[in-house]
Amino acid sequence: MSPVGSSPIDNRTPDIDGARTIGQLVADASREMSTLVRSEIDLAKAEVTGGLKIAGKGAGLLGGAAFVALLGLIFLFHTLAHVLDIWLPLSASYAIVTALLGMLAATGAIELAVACAVIVVALLYSKPVLHGLVGKLTEAELKATVRFLVISLVILPVLPDEGYGPYQA
Repeated sequence: MSPVGSSPIDNRTPDIDGARTIGQLVADASREMSTLVRSEIDLAKAEVTGGLKIAGKGAGLLGGAAFVALLGLIFLFHTLAHVLDIWLPLSASYAIVTALLGMLAATGAIELAVACAVIVVALLYSKPVLHGLVGKLTEAELKATVRFLVISLVILPVLPDEGYGPYQA
């Protein structure tokens, strides 16, 4: 590389004593500053793009987790209604669940309560169809479904996701 002040791009000749003129020095400084700013902008764009990719993945995973949590809450309320159905009529059970959803909304989680209520109403509306589908399940299919749910929702999240031990097994 050439010494400072003599850029290989610059074909201008220095003045008589070999020094560069002030105009040449200012032009070189301006050009180098412009190059530096452009490269910093390119670097910032690359960093932001990488950050947005990570943020996008995180947002997708968070949305998926929120959806699964909402489904879990809905099934919790549905199960609660069917447990109460042992002692009360099913309509009274769902009235109690609706009151619980109302209390949930009163605590400030209005969107969550409305979403749960809409899905509970949809489940009630489709009750005959669901009972027909469940009636067609054999005991072996039901046991296999329960095993699958236990493995995927209880056991699998507890398992390590990276190797451990001396052989990374």
